[in-house]
Amino acid sequence: MNCVVTVQRSTEVMAMASAKKEYIISQHARMRCQQRGVSREILSALENVADRSVSVGGGRWAVSLSRRGVQWLREDGHPAAAVLERLSGLTMVVSSTGEMVTVLHATVRRYRRGQN
Repeated sequence: MNCVVTVQRSTEVMAMASAKKEYIISQHARMRCQQRGVSREILSALENVADRSVSVGGGRWAVSLSRRGVQWLREDGHPAAAVLERLSGLTMVVSSTGEMVTVLHATVRRYRRGQN
């Protein structure tokens, strides 16, 4: 069973351009969130403030918050410092159909479909 998350991207990070987006969370992504300690609140915050997307192949995109985005949000005073700490380094992989495929913590090794 899939659930739908509505996203309103942050205008501070997205250069004053608001875009409403819906992601369907796959069973795999839901399981990975649970395994990796990513709460629904943190996931929702990432969806709201993500300012970086990188193609990872197969029509999928790795969506995350850049270091500069973290810095801008910290300077503006939102969200809380603890939330920003959790968001920095968190990446979600989204398919071209709008389905959230997985959630991972960024490391030196990058996610590439078919290469991991």
